[in-house]
Amino acid sequence: MKTVQEVADALIGLHATDPATVFLAAAARIHAPTTAAIDAALYDTGDLARIRCIRRTMFVLPASLALAARAVTVKDAQRKLCQELGWEAARYAAVQESVLATLAARGQATAAELAVDVPALREQIVTFPGKSYESRRRAGAPVLGALAAEGRSRRSRPADSWTSAQFRWAPATPLPRLPAAEAKTELARRYVSAFGPVTAGDLKWWTGWTLTDTRKALAATGAQEVALDEGTDRPPPPGRPRPWGPYRHPHRGRSPDRLPRQNPCHPLLPHPTGTPAVFRASHKRLTGSAGCGAEGCPTF
Repeated sequence: MKTVQEVADALIGLHATDPATVFLAAAARIHAPTTAAIDAALYDTGDLARIRCIRRTMFVLPASLALAARAVTVKDAQRKLCQELGWEAARYAAVQESVLATLAARGQATAAELAVDVPALREQIVTFPGKSYESRRRAGAPVLGALAAEGRSRRSRPADSWTSAQFRWAPATPLPRLPAAEAKTELARRYVSAFGPVTAGDLKWWTGWTLTDTRKALAATGAQEVALDEGTDRPPPPGRPRPWGPYRHPHRGRSPDRLPRQNPCHPLLPHPTGTPAVFRASHKRLTGSAGCGAEGCPTF
């Protein structure tokens, strides 16, 4: 692959809780990666969006998929955040509007700079009260994260190097709302296309949806059930090419009880005899004498 956009599209996004993870994951899958090119793709082109979405986890997603990811997570995130902050919905909305007004005036600002103009962002909140791992943090982080998840603001280039988590925040053009059912169908379709054959349990684990919602979304994609050695899976829809083996992470999108054994010839690929029904399709054309000789072992 040649660009970060291609990688993010093939993997339905890159895990981004740690800022450096995006650079490392993209560089591992690009033929000639450079920090400058990855940086430009993240902050200049508008082709990628860094948001907290699926399972309340940070991802860098293709901009075309960000709308669907927001539609199935934002409502639940708002409710949980108000509970966590101990704020009424009216106060939460007022703080958000103050933040957006400040961003409009400043153009870009770090969280610390925004907290100067919006004192509510400096309030301390307790997470996991009563637990042995109870902690305190400022309200600014979750409020700013929620605004980004809603598409009303965006994370801009960090104040420091590419490994820094101190992002600048900037205004963003609000995106249209997508019906939740339509959004779930789109996510399910992209997931099956990238990682299929898959089970309903795989998709449920990856998204955090209920099993009922997962089954409805799968049914709406038109994916066909197939019988495999380990159960019933759904292959990718026709017309969607599968990413070449080394560019697919074998652990992405798999529930923990379906992770493959490691391939002794290449750490990015599953063992050729581990969970063969799940991974056989992506390894059929990667056999050759340069590996160990087992079916499914790639040639390099």
